Amino acid sequence: MIHGLSVYLIYLEKYKHIKDLWTFKQPDGASANWIGHSIIPENIVELIKIFPINRRRENCFQDEHVDCVKYRLQYEVLYMAYLITRDDYRPTTSYTLSTDEVYLSSLKYYMEQFKRTIDDVLDNSKVCRKLNIDRKNIIETKEQLYSIVEDVILECENKIEINILSNELEEHRMEAFKKGFIDGYRKAEGIKRLFKLYNFYVEDLKNVKKDRRFGINQLAPKSVFNSKQVMGVDMFGNDYARNMVNGLKKTILDDMLDRSEEVNTTLSSLTKKIKLENILLIVFRNKELFRNPNFEGAWRDKEHSIEHPSFEGWYIYEKIKLPVFRFNLDLKDKFLVLDKSKLPHISQYAPADINTLTEEFYISITDMKDDPNLIETIINRENLVDEQRESRKLELKKQVKIEIYESFEVTFDNYVGYLVEGKNLL
Repeated sequence: MIHGLSVYLIYLEKYKHIKDLWTFKQPDGASANWIGHSIIPENIVELIKIFPINRRRENCFQDEHVDCVKYRLQYEVLYMAYLITRDDYRPTTSYTLSTDEVYLSSLKYYMEQFKRTIDDVLDNSKVCRKLNIDRKNIIETKEQLYSIVEDVILECENKIEINILSNELEEHRMEAFKKGFIDGYRKAEGIKRLFKLYNFYVEDLKNVKKDRRFGINQLAPKSVFNSKQVMGVDMFGNDYARNMVNGLKKTILDDMLDRSEEVNTTLSSLTKKIKLENILLIVFRNKELFRNPNFEGAWRDKEHSIEHPSFEGWYIYEKIKLPVFRFNLDLKDKFLVLDKSKLPHISQYAPADINTLTEEFYISITDMKDDPNLIETIINRENLVDEQRESRKLELKKQVKIEIYESFEVTFDNYVGYLVEGKNLL
């Protein structure tokens, strides 16, 4: 309460009252020191303890249209400067005993705000004089304040780092990552789902085929899985899903394009090679199609719309609605015309023992500090000099290895596909 009152007095510019609070145990003209409990912090450690880290308006006043946080920072800079200039000031080596990550992170952020306030506040000689803050050594006082702030920030960073290094990976975070990955994969699953749609997909998870693995093997920050500061672990898994789906799409489409015949022809000519009712169109980067009067967007006929993330609608040709799917590849104004009765066939296998799978995926998250051999392998591969090895080893211990695999095989028996310029096809 006294702290909040002092902040309010800064707002009112009632500096004499603030000075009275600071010197209530030894007022001007007193012949003896008062004893007993202090109503204000008596040193910098005690002051930092009452910084309102988690609740922004704690120890602050309420006044409409006034930013009390601004005045609180001003007061705390002035009071810390006053403590530094007192005869009994003694520096310390530690400013917080807390190991709570959220508190440490918030304190670090608050001290960065505090640092940006120092010059503006202590350059006001009038205020400093009224509060008996010695102006003769103000440069030295500023330097000491900056040094304290930097020490507090460094202490917070070091304790956060120690937490990240020592804390175990949290099971619920790893499960949230896996769930986010599966959900994201199902929503974004494009080319493989196309084959499922037309019954050219078979799942055979009893058959383990590690040589057909496709996926991700990379390092990521360990804090995602053991730090309270990091939120949205499921979205992190979502990002991995999108990256994997995009890689899968490109791999399969590249194979299809390599096996497709590039022709300069019209849709009418292609109906002689593919039955009209079997034609399926894949568009890449062609805006003209969607302006074509014969194109009907999926939203126009929701009842018959195809449930697929890449489905755009139909191109109507001779009263037949030809399904159109869009995939983002760098093939401007190109169409891939397929025979939907002769699509590639995908066989989905197990990438590892079925008891280790999450649906059809092998998902592993390994704390790098538990794999010293891999750390040594990475360091040796990077050809680091001796003085770089230890810092790199510490950096790697703050990471996890994420492995995500699936296993599949694409076969092209009877496949029929034509790559056509958009302006010629329609």
